[in-house]
Amino acid sequence: TANEEVHSEGGTYKTETVKNLASYIEMTDDIHILLSRLKEFDKKTFLVTNSPWDYTNSVLSFLLNNKNEKFPHWLDYFDSVVVSAAKPNFFRTGGTLRAIDPQTGQLKIHSGGSNKVFLGGCLSTFMETLPPIDGEVLYVGDHIFADVMVPKKQHGWRNLLLLPELKNELSCWEQVKYLYYKVLTLGYIKAETYRGLDISCKTPPDIKVLKNEMKRTVTMIDEVYNKNFGSLFRSGLRPSFFAMQVQRMY
Repeated sequence: TANEEVHSEGGTYKTETVKNLASYIEMTDDIHILLSRLKEFDKKTFLVTNSPWDYTNSVLSFLLNNKNEKFPHWLDYFDSVVVSAAKPNFFRTGGTLRAIDPQTGQLKIHSGGSNKVFLGGCLSTFMETLPPIDGEVLYVGDHIFADVMVPKKQHGWRNLLLLPELKNELSCWEQVKYLYYKVLTLGYIKAETYRGLDISCKTPPDIKVLKNEMKRTVTMIDEVYNKNFGSLFRSGLRPSFFAMQVQRMY
């Protein structure tokens, strides 16, 4: 698909992003403050990403390098890093775990030692590279299947799902909630129109005007969210498939 093509290694998405990071990535202090606090409280941190090393290094250097004197390089915030992880397969069988030299980007077979950056592998071999973890794992991700469903169901990890679209959804809801309640009212009127009708009724009520008004109002709601796709979390008055997936996860 087009989505798979632009996100694949060597695809235009990553190539164009790296050319002008400031245009595509929002700079924020929140990330380095959060990671700094985790390290200061002796929390073990790791990064598992499907992105290749060159892209990961470019983006995180832009976001994290020289933000904190105690952690001058972005790798200082993490105990271990895996790139090109091929999630969700990483959480199952995975492949061979290879070490990466952060200075050169060269690969080598991991055979123990002080390696910190890896390529591929699977969860079981990767966990051996980390310091012992006491307690639960909180895994933060933005992909409902690769980052939430598989690690939660197969490994019992706690998950924090990032939903950047939610901010816009809530903002739009404030604009359209009166229309939403209008559609509910029209639905109630429709139900009342049919109340009491039985098999003896041969002529159904004419609700053409009512149905057209409901359709028009739903279209008005959708256009506030996105004129092409509507709300991410609703399909008409019902929760979308994505919304139901999120609800099942939590």
